Amino acid sequence: MNKTILRFVLGALCALALADAACAQQAITTNVNEWVTDRLKELARDDIKARITQRNASKQSEAPSASSNTTSLVDRTSASDIVGIALDLAGLNTNSSTMNSSSMSATVSAYVFKAAAAKRDPLDPAFYNANRDWRRFSFTIGFDYPEDKVGDVNERAILFGVKYLPYDKRDASDTSNNDDINEISGALGNANVQAQRIVESVKEYVRDVLKKAGFPNTEGIPGANLYFAPGTWGATYERLLTDADRAKLDEIIKSQVTPFVTLAEKTSALTDKIHKRPQIALTYLTKQRKENRPDEHSLGAVFDLGFAPRFTFTLNANFDYVDNKFTKDTKGGSAAAELQVQLTRDKLEGRMPIFLSFSGDGSWMTDVTPSYRAQAKVSIPLLPGVEIPLSVTYASRTEFIKEADVRGKFGFTFDVARIAQAFSGGLLGVKK
Repeated sequence: MNKTILRFVLGALCALALADAACAQQAITTNVNEWVTDRLKELARDDIKARITQRNASKQSEAPSASSNTTSLVDRTSASDIVGIALDLAGLNTNSSTMNSSSMSATVSAYVFKAAAAKRDPLDPAFYNANRDWRRFSFTIGFDYPEDKVGDVNERAILFGVKYLPYDKRDASDTSNNDDINEISGALGNANVQAQRIVESVKEYVRDVLKKAGFPNTEGIPGANLYFAPGTWGATYERLLTDADRAKLDEIIKSQVTPFVTLAEKTSALTDKIHKRPQIALTYLTKQRKENRPDEHSLGAVFDLGFAPRFTFTLNANFDYVDNKFTKDTKGGSAAAELQVQLTRDKLEGRMPIFLSFSGDGSWMTDVTPSYRAQAKVSIPLLPGVEIPLSVTYASRTEFIKEADVRGKFGFTFDVARIAQAFSGGLLGVKK
């Protein structure tokens, strides 16, 4: 079983690597004034797209719903962009007043391997948006104790899951979102006065670089303008400047962009609009146990759709199979649904909004009494990328006791991409 899973993972990564193509850099045909304005729009567009996508609430950091101790009854369509970690600590219930449940899981995106192989910053907006296909795949590993069996190593189950996102309209880099993104980024290029100040800063830096390198006519008119004209600026940028010089030009542009960052209302509306769009994911999860204890397998589909601003509906449908070692195997299906409400506005930086959700699920297996659960949950942002999910669940029966049970659970989730983003500053890295 483990070898089969490993082959699948390696095969998926190889297929992505073969499908990934490098984009050639386009030749520059504009003068430096037009180039700065266009470059400003491009940098802003990449940054906005990356931030909207990274903060999508459908990115699941909680343990899979099949875990006995997870704080969620439903799975979501996507995963953390880098690594997501879930730690579930408590299981207060009507049959016990002790915190006796424990599980942990980590979800890794295939995008991490792409960034590592390319030796690139995974949060670089341009690289992030250009490699969205790598973020469609994610892998989950972890461990889980059955209810009321914490501490018994023999009872512990090892979790392994795979998720693939074939349909993703909530990714802001999807072409269907281009018009909305261009409207936001275009507003940054309309402040011509500030743009001209940036142009002069760029020219001043380039003149200084060329003068130190011994190039003639770096001062005065018309000689200096020869390096910045439509027919020559492309050669100046591509041939006379080093990678470090080109990176410095980007820094000059970003450092003077603060007056442009006045788009909070438009950006918030755009974020709500994109986060309403549909996503569909395919999932596989297995729980492997020691010795002669049963192994579980679940193959499913997940659907996310926002039907109103800040309201999201999620639906899960699964085929479940239990490999019993000494008795007849059981199989059947399960379904879950959730309504999630975003209580506070997302400002595209800092802590995530507060979410309130109501969900329910049912499981129908052969030779097993059907079970039903209902849950209310609130996700509280503690720090950027760190949240505390609190849930109260009513179950018609538990895994080991055929009677109703009410259980309260809480845990911690960590999204590495959102944590790292918090240290990058505001839009285009500018700290207000």
